[in-house]
This record gives sequence, C-alpha cells and structure tokens, in this order.
Amino acid sequence: MKLSLKINLAETWNELTAVQLGDIAAALEHFQKFKDCHPPEFIPVQYSKLYVQLVKNLLRTNNFIKVWVALKQIPPDFYVDHVNFLIKGSERTKFIPAFKVAKEFLYPPGDRLRNITMKEFSLADSLFVAWKDKGDIRHLNSLCATLYRKKAGSSLVDPRIECHGELIEQEALKFSKVPYKKKLAIAYTYEGCRAYIARVHPNVFPKPAPLSEEEKLKPRPKPRYVPFGKLISAKAEYKPHQLTETENLNVYKFLSLFDNELAEDKKRKK
Repeated sequence: MKLSLKINLAETWNELTAVQLGDIAAALEHFQKFKDCHPPEFIPVQYSKLYVQLVKNLLRTNNFIKVWVALKQIPPDFYVDHVNFLIKGSERTKFIPAFKVAKEFLYPPGDRLRNITMKEFSLADSLFVAWKDKGDIRHLNSLCATLYRKKAGSSLVDPRIECHGELIEQEALKFSKVPYKKKLAIAYTYEGCRAYIARVHPNVFPKPAPLSEEEKLKPRPKPRYVPFGKLISAKAEYKPHQLTETENLNVYKFLSLFDNELAEDKKRKK
C-alpha cells in the first residue's frame, strides 16, 4: 500500500511568513559572511548545510508528522529546485506588518515601496548600501527606523509620520531592542522592492554590459555608488524651493519621468 503525503512549500518570497522570512534571511546572511573563510573544497559542504536550513524553514508551515517524513524519507536532492528561488536573491516586496517597539506601534511602507517619497527612498537606499558594504548594525537599525515609523493620521496613502533624516539616528536606537532576524526581514524586503524598482525603470538602472571571456578573467573594480540625493539635487537644479518639491515626489513618479527622459535621450542619439 502506498501512502501519499501533501507537503506545502512556499514558491515565492511573498508567500513566506514573517518568521520564515527572518530565519531564511539569517541563514543567507550567515552563509554569505563566512563562505569566503573556507577553502574552495569546503564550499559544496557549506552549500549543503545552507540548503538543509532553507528546506527546514520552508517546511515550517506543515505539521510535525509531515516535516519529520519530509526530512527523513525524502532525499535532499529533491528539494534543490524548491529552494533555488531563495538562493537567487530576494524578490520579497511585501513588508512584515506593524509591530510594537517601546510601547508604540511602528508601521511599514506600502508593498513595493509604492507610497514613499524620493527623500525617503534616497535615505533608505544609502543606508541599505552602507549596511551591505560594511555590515554595521547601526546602518541596519537606521534603515529599519527610516522605513518603519509611528502613525500620524488616517491617510490611506501613507499613515506614517513624515520621514526626517535628522531624527533617524535617534529613532534607530529603538531598533537596538528589535530581534536581529526581524530587522533582516525588513532589509531583505527592501532589497526585493529595490530590485523590482530597478526592473520597471530599465533606463535608470541599466544592466551591465556582458563581459567577454578575457574580461571575466580580469579583476573588476567595485562599482561606485552614487547616492540618489545627488540625482535629486541635479534634477532640482540645486534650487532650494525646487529641491523640496522634488524630494516630496513619489518615488515611482520621479523615476518614471527620469526613465522616460533617458529613453528619449537614447532615441535622439541614434
């Protein structure tokens, strides 16, 4: 007699629960941080350990019996295709819900960052890049404080209080008490939103040109990051009254206009 077992596994980043997201982000961060510390011959072993951790997390939405059978009876190779979407990078665009810190609720931005201004996006992006580059927990705390803020009113567009860069360092202190995995869940969601924004504005975020076989063998300099604040200032022609207006534009509106402008420039040059 054959017994069939239906196992539920998330197939996209947005299907992950908040707990799954935090645990998976922590596993990926740990792997990226330490994989270069091992000799090349140990890398397959490290990947194998990572895959096991990812599989265990994907199985968490199933009951104990299903998880036990899945881990003990099904070969690990079976799961490779099911975890590859996690290895390829975050595509999460749905932020974890509001949560309480120091007796007050902090609220997230909209999915895909659809309701944030260019000022907020510029600040958040600089903090995200700084955190990825240096691994400083203070940058991660500041990123979270930029995105998750107190409620200001009943606005259907964005209920959060206005983003003030001058206050972020103070607000970030609250996030020192927030669990690390929850902060990683926020950062990985921001990364997924950032990737989505880049895909829908291909002229603002052009893909790098393919490398020749010879170029692949040469060491490549690290791309220089240009903060969006510089772009905002340039588009506002460095005039204070225009700067405020430009900073307060919705991120999609600003980037869409700029993307169209770059597309028109390409047409004229042909």
